[in-house]
Amino acid sequence: MKKDYRKLIMVLFNILIISINSIIYWRIWTFFYKMNIVEPFYEKGTILLVLLYSLILTILTSLYGGYKVGFNRITELIYSHTLAFIFTNIITYIQISLISRSLVSFLPIIIMTVLQILLGVTWAYLANKKYFSMYPPIKSAIIHNREDIGEFLEKLGTRKDRYIISLIHDESKEVVDLFHALKESQIEGVFIFNLNEHKRKEIINFCLNNSIKVFILPSLEDIFIKSSDLFNIFDTPLLAFKNTEIPIELIFIKRSLDIILSLLLILLCLPIIILIAILIKIEDGGPIIYKQDRLTKDDRTFKMMKFRSMIEKAESDGLAVLSNESDKRVTRVGKCIRKIRFDEIPQFINILKGDMSLVGPRPERPEIAAEYIKKIPEFKYRTRVKAGLTGYAQLMGKYKTSPEDKLKLDLYYIGNYSITNDLILIITTLRKMVSRS
Repeated sequence: MKKDYRKLIMVLFNILIISINSIIYWRIWTFFYKMNIVEPFYEKGTILLVLLYSLILTILTSLYGGYKVGFNRITELIYSHTLAFIFTNIITYIQISLISRSLVSFLPIIIMTVLQILLGVTWAYLANKKYFSMYPPIKSAIIHNREDIGEFLEKLGTRKDRYIISLIHDESKEVVDLFHALKESQIEGVFIFNLNEHKRKEIINFCLNNSIKVFILPSLEDIFIKSSDLFNIFDTPLLAFKNTEIPIELIFIKRSLDIILSLLLILLCLPIIILIAILIKIEDGGPIIYKQDRLTKDDRTFKMMKFRSMIEKAESDGLAVLSNESDKRVTRVGKCIRKIRFDEIPQFINILKGDMSLVGPRPERPEIAAEYIKKIPEFKYRTRVKAGLTGYAQLMGKYKTSPEDKLKLDLYYIGNYSITNDLILIITTLRKMVSRS
């Protein structure tokens, strides 16, 4: 019963909050704005506005993960809804002002936003409580063939609301013993960690036959397979690996978007640019812009620009040193602008020049990339496309995320490229900029 109705119940929860928010907007529009419009505004127009509001709010909430009950923590749900309300209501205020042909009062929008945030908090609490009352944490097993699973265990430990690790099984042990242990422990989910193809197939078949969920930590080869196309020229299906390059017609569209959006963002950020420049100069009198050699498409080196966030001559010995969250070389102004990613603003100029794109793999330093390639030869595939300001690895990764995991995210982006994905990642970046993580 739970399996049959879980998604339906969550969909009903989502429809409920969308409907209540739409009603709140409808009442605010009717009582505070509609009466001030000189031209007649008929009921059909009101219905259209409410539907448009619902659509924008639904899209933004979905993009920010506000409907991922059970996957995101309650604080993340509240945070996602809050951002969606704020951005949707700003768009709505502009829309109402255009309809009214003048700047209308912003107070009703503020009142609506506060009400919606309170509603979002209540909804997130109730939806999360309902979800976990129906679905307690999954009893899980990890099956691996290597010793360095400590980091993964630590990550799983942060989500005890979803997974309880009841069994850790080394690949060297007999499969029969594993199957017996899975049944004995009543395991509901299995994490497969870097197994050989034969053993992985055996375990997957067993899990499928016994209704056990399977989670595979993909290898780099798996990422390439995921990004391949099904190729049918006879009765045997083939997987055609992509050449990990973006088609020429999409490159043209991508470049056009880079130019238009980076120009717009530079104009919008102009007051912030001036303020940051003044603060950096006041703090220690050093240069405002910091330039550093980075790699972009086809391993071409360019000078990437950032607002200087570290002390001068932070690498006086000439050796490349990776930064971290507690780096003592970071200045006071640097800590602030790094926290909200404003140190990256000068890279809009790199994007205009064509060195970078808005979305793509993060540009790496040549000497660090060379070290990574020694350990992970596939790392060189990142430069099949232009480096980017934001992307999967930048949004999902953290300081301590391993280079291999970041590479997997980059290769997935390249192999599954689309303009739609770029736009989604750009919008999602707005959420990440004000996120503590």
